[in-house]
Amino acid sequence: MYKYYSNDPNEKSSISNNFTSALYNDGKYLWVGTFNGLNRFDKK
Repeated sequence: MYKYYSNDPNEKSSISNNFTSALYNDGKYLWVGTFNGLNRFDKK
């Protein structure tokens, strides 16, 4: 199952940009690099 996340300029906790350039899973968080910064995703 896939879930789509997109940038919402009015929502502080949304992903910073819709274009991802890197993904890294450190075992606790999924780190998402975008063209507008680094985002930390916690699936909780």
